[in-house]
Amino acid sequence: MKLVEYAAFSGDTLWLLSPTGFSRPCGRLFSLDVRNRRLTELHIPSSGRVERFLVLPGGKILVASSGRELWEYSSGKMKFVSSLPASPLPELWGRYGIGKNSTLRQLWESGMIKGKGNPAGDRIHHMIPDRSGIIILTPASVLRYDLMTDAWNVVCLQHLVPRGLMMSAFFPGDGYCYQGTWNGEDGGDLKRINITTGAVEILYEGTIPVTSLVQDPWHPGTALFSTGMWHTGWNEGGIFRATGDMEPVFSGGAVFSMKSGRESITAATPGGVFRICRDGSAERYDYPPYESYEGVELVSDPRFGTLVRTHIYQSMMVCGAAAIFPEGEQELSHVLRSLSESNND
Repeated sequence: MKLVEYAAFSGDTLWLLSPTGFSRPCGRLFSLDVRNRRLTELHIPSSGRVERFLVLPGGKILVASSGRELWEYSSGKMKFVSSLPASPLPELWGRYGIGKNSTLRQLWESGMIKGKGNPAGDRIHHMIPDRSGIIILTPASVLRYDLMTDAWNVVCLQHLVPRGLMMSAFFPGDGYCYQGTWNGEDGGDLKRINITTGAVEILYEGTIPVTSLVQDPWHPGTALFSTGMWHTGWNEGGIFRATGDMEPVFSGGAVFSMKSGRESITAATPGGVFRICRDGSAERYDYPPYESYEGVELVSDPRFGTLVRTHIYQSMMVCGAAAIFPEGEQELSHVLRSLSESNND
């Protein structure tokens, strides 16, 4: 599998979202049984296609579809959960005096759009866990869904957030969602979204796109973001605090992906994997050879964990493959190590 946008591990299964077409008009959801090396595609029993998924506590999989529906996958069955509320996009259009037939130029000139990307539609950007429920980010809204009460809360954004080729998001619990955009050679940005008022603030915008967002281990309740541009000899980027002054944490070049630990940050880069400590010191590790699991390429090392190889960045940039950390990576690393030990016995 060449194109992997997002990956998460649960139990013995690695879940993978693979986009299809330009700017991700739809996606495909796969499950990889790591122990038995069996890859299976899952389908939603409706007309919608997969837009995002999230592993819930206990191992259930929550899937959001392009038909604005939530589905739950558990014990081999897909069950309908809820329909998303109606899109507040018409309300946002009304604020800026435009309509659904307005031209792209009129949309940009109205001041409604904030950030880099494609402003078409109100598709699902991201799903983020939040206490007893989830937060769903769309171009026009912040949707909060309580899994216990089946209740929705809708906040219309004050600006339209356009869709990027790759989008990362993180909610550190400070009242804001941080959302990064990767548009290849067209650059990217980092936005801070107030989940109560819908205010959208751009913290960073530039030619080097945003690749990932994680918890800042040294400042609880805050976020770190990484940037990266790597192609035809160009290797630029780093890791920064998600604040207005963009305080640098690591400046060793482009960062594919990162994960946050108790006392350090681990970053996958074109030149290897780095473990970065609070004092700014960093230790570098080479990538071991990748191993293919039914076409899904994984690399695992006890020094830095497990990474999934993806070629998704090549759709917008002349570059090679990249490595991304899946959610639940520590659990996946444990399973892969136990399998390796069994094979050596």
